[in-house]
Amino acid sequence: MDKQTFITVVAAAAILALAACSGSPKAGAIETKAGAETKKEPPTPPDPVAAQTAFYEMYKPARIWAPDLLPLSLTSNELPSLKNEGGKAAMWTAVFVSPSRREARTYFYSVVNEGESVSKGVTARGAQHWSGPTPKSRPFQTTGFLVD
Repeated sequence: MDKQTFITVVAAAAILALAACSGSPKAGAIETKAGAETKKEPPTPPDPVAAQTAFYEMYKPARIWAPDLLPLSLTSNELPSLKNEGGKAAMWTAVFVSPSRREARTYFYSVVNEGESVSKGVTARGAQHWSGPTPKSRPFQTTGFLVD
Protein backbone atom coordinates (compact mmCIF):
# COMPACT_ATOMS: atom_id res chain seq x y z
CA MET A 1 0.00 0.00 0.00
CA ASP A 2 1.44 3.35 -0.97
CA LYS A 3 1.69 6.31 1.40
CA GLN A 4 -1.16 8.34 -0.21
CA THR A 5 -3.64 5.45 0.02
CA PHE A 6 -2.64 4.75 3.63
CA ILE A 7 -3.28 8.40 4.64
CA THR A 8 -6.70 8.35 2.89
CA VAL A 9 -7.73 5.12 4.68
CA VAL A 10 -6.62 6.44 8.08
CA ALA A 11 -8.46 9.73 7.56
CA ALA A 12 -11.66 7.92 6.52
CA ALA A 13 -11.43 5.64 9.56
CA ALA A 14 -10.95 8.64 11.86
CA ILE A 15 -14.01 10.40 10.41
CA LEU A 16 -16.14 7.27 10.83
CA ALA A 17 -14.94 6.79 14.41
CA LEU A 18 -15.78 10.39 15.33
CA ALA A 19 -19.21 10.18 13.69
CA ALA A 20 -19.99 6.96 15.57
CA CYS A 21 -19.02 8.47 18.93
CA SER A 22 -21.25 11.50 18.68
CA GLY A 23 -24.84 10.93 19.75
CA SER A 24 -27.88 13.01 18.91
CA PRO A 25 -28.56 15.93 21.27
CA LYS A 26 -30.91 15.26 24.14
CA ALA A 27 -34.43 16.68 23.96
CA GLY A 28 -34.62 20.16 25.48
CA ALA A 29 -30.91 20.83 24.90
CA ILE A 30 -29.29 23.37 22.62
CA GLU A 31 -26.03 22.53 20.90
CA THR A 32 -23.48 25.32 20.80
CA LYS A 33 -20.82 25.87 18.11
CA ALA A 34 -18.22 24.08 20.23
CA GLY A 35 -20.51 21.05 20.41
CA ALA A 36 -21.23 21.44 24.12
CA GLU A 37 -24.83 21.02 25.20
CA THR A 38 -26.69 23.44 27.46
CA LYS A 39 -30.08 22.96 29.01
CA LYS A 40 -32.80 25.14 27.51
CA GLU A 41 -34.27 27.20 30.33
CA PRO A 42 -37.99 27.95 30.36
CA PRO A 43 -38.70 31.65 29.83
CA THR A 44 -38.73 33.59 33.08
CA PRO A 45 -41.68 35.84 33.83
CA PRO A 46 -40.94 39.54 33.33
CA ASP A 47 -39.96 41.62 36.32
CA PRO A 48 -41.52 44.94 37.30
CA VAL A 49 -39.47 47.98 36.22
CA ALA A 50 -38.47 51.18 37.94
CA ALA A 51 -40.08 54.51 37.10
CA GLN A 52 -37.06 55.86 35.26
CA THR A 53 -36.87 52.82 32.96
CA ALA A 54 -40.55 53.05 32.05
CA PHE A 55 -40.38 56.83 31.70
CA TYR A 56 -37.65 56.76 29.07
CA GLU A 57 -39.39 53.97 27.15
CA MET A 58 -42.43 56.27 26.85
CA TYR A 59 -40.37 59.43 26.35
CA LYS A 60 -38.83 58.18 23.07
CA PRO A 61 -42.10 57.91 21.08
CA ALA A 62 -43.54 60.96 22.84
CA ARG A 63 -40.68 63.10 21.46
CA ILE A 64 -41.77 62.13 17.95
CA TRP A 65 -45.27 63.42 18.73
CA ALA A 66 -44.00 66.74 20.14
CA PRO A 67 -40.32 67.72 20.32
CA ASP A 68 -41.08 70.41 22.94
CA LEU A 69 -42.87 68.00 25.30
CA LEU A 70 -42.71 68.21 29.06
CA PRO A 71 -43.77 65.45 31.48
CA LEU A 72 -46.84 66.32 33.52
CA SER A 73 -47.20 63.14 35.57
CA LEU A 74 -45.86 59.61 36.02
CA THR A 75 -47.78 57.02 38.03
CA SER A 76 -47.51 53.29 38.64
CA ASN A 77 -50.43 50.93 38.05
CA GLU A 78 -51.35 47.58 39.56
CA LEU A 79 -51.75 44.49 37.36
CA PRO A 80 -53.25 41.26 38.71
CA SER A 81 -50.60 39.09 37.03
CA LEU A 82 -47.53 40.83 38.49
CA LYS A 83 -47.04 42.33 41.93
CA ASN A 84 -45.47 45.78 42.40
CA GLU A 85 -42.49 45.69 44.77
CA GLY A 86 -39.68 47.96 45.89
CA GLY A 87 -40.86 50.99 43.93
CA LYS A 88 -41.08 48.95 40.73
CA ALA A 89 -44.28 48.26 38.81
CA ALA A 90 -45.42 46.14 35.87
CA MET A 91 -47.27 49.09 34.34
CA TRP A 92 -46.67 52.85 34.31
CA THR A 93 -48.70 55.78 32.98
CA ALA A 94 -47.16 59.08 31.87
CA VAL A 95 -48.88 62.24 30.71
CA PHE A 96 -46.82 64.51 28.47
CA VAL A 97 -47.80 68.03 27.43
CA SER A 98 -46.74 70.18 24.51
CA PRO A 99 -46.77 73.93 25.17
CA SER A 100 -46.60 74.78 21.46
CA ARG A 101 -49.47 72.45 20.53
CA ARG A 102 -51.40 73.14 23.75
CA GLU A 103 -52.12 69.42 23.95
CA ALA A 104 -51.62 66.60 26.43
CA ARG A 105 -51.12 62.95 25.55
CA THR A 106 -51.17 59.86 27.79
CA TYR A 107 -48.71 57.00 27.34
CA PHE A 108 -48.72 53.58 28.97
CA TYR A 109 -45.81 51.17 29.42
CA SER A 110 -46.32 47.55 30.46
CA VAL A 111 -43.94 44.62 30.80
CA VAL A 112 -46.74 42.08 30.16
CA ASN A 113 -49.89 41.61 28.11
CA GLU A 114 -52.93 41.67 30.37
CA GLY A 115 -56.03 40.66 28.46
CA GLU A 116 -57.28 42.97 25.74
CA SER A 117 -56.90 46.17 27.73
CA VAL A 118 -53.13 46.14 28.40
CA SER A 119 -50.48 45.53 25.74
CA LYS A 120 -46.82 44.84 26.38
CA GLY A 121 -44.60 47.80 25.47
CA VAL A 122 -45.60 51.42 24.90
CA THR A 123 -49.15 52.45 24.00
CA ALA A 124 -50.31 56.02 23.31
CA ARG A 125 -53.76 57.53 23.61
CA GLY A 126 -55.06 60.42 21.53
CA ALA A 127 -54.12 64.00 22.25
CA GLN A 128 -56.39 66.21 24.37
CA HIS A 129 -56.56 69.97 24.76
CA TRP A 130 -54.26 71.35 27.47
CA SER A 131 -54.78 74.90 28.67
CA GLY A 132 -51.41 75.23 30.37
CA PRO A 133 -49.97 74.74 33.85
CA THR A 134 -52.03 75.33 36.96
CA PRO A 135 -50.94 75.57 40.61
CA LYS A 136 -51.97 71.92 41.12
CA SER A 137 -50.67 70.60 37.82
CA ARG A 138 -47.27 71.75 36.60
CA PRO A 139 -44.96 69.97 34.15
CA PHE A 140 -41.51 69.03 35.40
CA GLN A 141 -38.12 69.05 33.67
CA THR A 142 -36.54 65.71 32.78
CA THR A 143 -33.25 66.92 34.24
CA GLY A 144 -34.88 66.73 37.67
CA PHE A 145 -35.68 63.07 37.17
CA LEU A 146 -32.47 61.53 38.50
CA VAL A 147 -33.73 58.90 40.94
CA ASP A 148 -36.18 56.06 40.30
